[in-house]
Amino acid sequence: MVQLKKARTAPALYALLLILPTVVLGWLQWRQLQNDYAKELASLPDEADDAARRLREALRDRLERLLRDEDARAFHQYGSRYCPDESCTTQVLMVPSPLVRDARPRGVLGWFVFDIAHGSEAPHELFFGGVERSEEDGKLATDIDDALGRFTARTADEGGLRRATRMDSFYEVSVPLGLVAAHRLENADPQCLEQAQERLGDLTVPLTVSPFHVQFYLEDGVPRIVATRRVLMEPNANLSRIDVCIAPLSNGFGLVQGFFIDPAWLLDELPHSIAQSVLGRSQQFVASGVACCGGEDAYHAAVRPVADLDLEVDVSSDQDWGAVHIAVDTAETHARFESQQLRFLLLAAMLAISLATGMALLLRSVNRELEQAARTENFVAAVTHELRTPLSAIRLHGEMLLDGWAKDEAKQREYYRRIVRETERLSTLVERVLEKSKLAAGTIKVAPGDLNRAVRAAEVPLANTRDGERSDLAFELADDLPEVELSHEGVLSIVVNLVENARKYAPIDWTAPGAEPYRVVTRRDGDHVVLEVHDRGPGVPEAERERIFEAFYRVGDEKTRKTRGTGLGLHLVALHARSMGGEIGVFPRDGGGSIFRLRVPMASDNGPAS
Repeated sequence: MVQLKKARTAPALYALLLILPTVVLGWLQWRQLQNDYAKELASLPDEADDAARRLREALRDRLERLLRDEDARAFHQYGSRYCPDESCTTQVLMVPSPLVRDARPRGVLGWFVFDIAHGSEAPHELFFGGVERSEEDGKLATDIDDALGRFTARTADEGGLRRATRMDSFYEVSVPLGLVAAHRLENADPQCLEQAQERLGDLTVPLTVSPFHVQFYLEDGVPRIVATRRVLMEPNANLSRIDVCIAPLSNGFGLVQGFFIDPAWLLDELPHSIAQSVLGRSQQFVASGVACCGGEDAYHAAVRPVADLDLEVDVSSDQDWGAVHIAVDTAETHARFESQQLRFLLLAAMLAISLATGMALLLRSVNRELEQAARTENFVAAVTHELRTPLSAIRLHGEMLLDGWAKDEAKQREYYRRIVRETERLSTLVERVLEKSKLAAGTIKVAPGDLNRAVRAAEVPLANTRDGERSDLAFELADDLPEVELSHEGVLSIVVNLVENARKYAPIDWTAPGAEPYRVVTRRDGDHVVLEVHDRGPGVPEAERERIFEAFYRVGDEKTRKTRGTGLGLHLVALHARSMGGEIGVFPRDGGGSIFRLRVPMASDNGPAS
């Protein structure tokens, strides 16, 4: 009756538990909405920076592709005519160079070559590819020719030469001497050179070549972008002894080869074209020279092609030339947040109406549950009371008959043992039902105690169930365990129920190889003490590992259905664990079997965990 009276306060508790989580969850959702909005605003700079990074990488990739293509061009193609590789080892066969025959790649204004050994007055050659010259092309050729002349003068001194090539990144190639002679001595006596080819045979000379690198500079306000490489041949006096026609090569040479890159293409057209594919919907490309859209609703990330592409400059301020921006507008984010706010408020209003309407239904449902609980409790109490008297009588008569009241003594004693065993089983059932009610009522008292001592108390009752047989239990109790909050009766019930559960569902076959007893283990785990029972049975399916601790629940496989039991044992284990502030669980065991593990916190007077 006391329990039922307490249960009648449940409707108010349920109402509180229904409204409070709703309010808390609503507040959390509102906070989450605010946090998401703040995070989205905070992420906009990162989005702009990421878009700028993608733009930089695409620009760098396009420039590196152009440099790779030009770096693959053989040095002897830098001329109006050249000798293909396969012919210059046997005869001099000069054909138009690709630099005067083929169309220029996108972004290349023209190619050039000059020998740095001639100083600032070094003659240079300029090539514009095989295109029809318009009036605009003529102006471009004149402009590039003038710029090349000034660039040659810039490169004549040692400092300029270091700017023109990266002196620390040369690589060496071996080139047929006939090919070098055909390239450098094209204007010499062709007949003499043709005859010299027969003497050259397979002779090769080493050439030192630098990779292309790019310079940027302003010339009277006009941007220039020049890619250059250097091709060196060291002086070799032995060449003059081979043939008089190739004697000029004995002095070696130092060629500067390169090409002018179109600044409008690299710094304007290319960034704008790439931006169309790498920018998101809320990101805007702001071209160089266009004022960035200001205001508090935009964020800008700068892309400086000259600096980001690692172009060498004479003046550090030139690194900002042609800078573009990525702008991110936050107006769309603000509008989306306001829409989410409105939807949230409408949902909150609907939920409040639903709570008010559903409260009456909830109260009716709780009242029905309380009535059902009262009927169930009365039923359990009645059944328990009715079972005690016949159980006592059956056990009394069974023990009397075991003392020899029957004529066929052997058979009757066997019957009597069955009577006693069944009586004990029914008595255990009653005790477990009473124990469940006691635990549900919360009347179990716990106090600090020694877990090992409480576990040891289970050795005798467990051993008695296997009297005369080989011991199937092994106790492995750790020393110096700290005290825990426990109930001695609870620990005894836990150990007995876990071991009996193992004996029921994981019987030991001593004839099988590697058979081992059940292990009862205690140990320390941080600020908890652990009690475990190990078996080598079939294990517990993962889907059943929580449900087996419910009242009257049994695993539903064929073996379980044939095994006697009520489903109360593990439920009592869970109730005792909860009464001691611990937790119970089942886990798979390495090598097969199960581990039933009880974790109980240390008593508060043990101090902090070590």
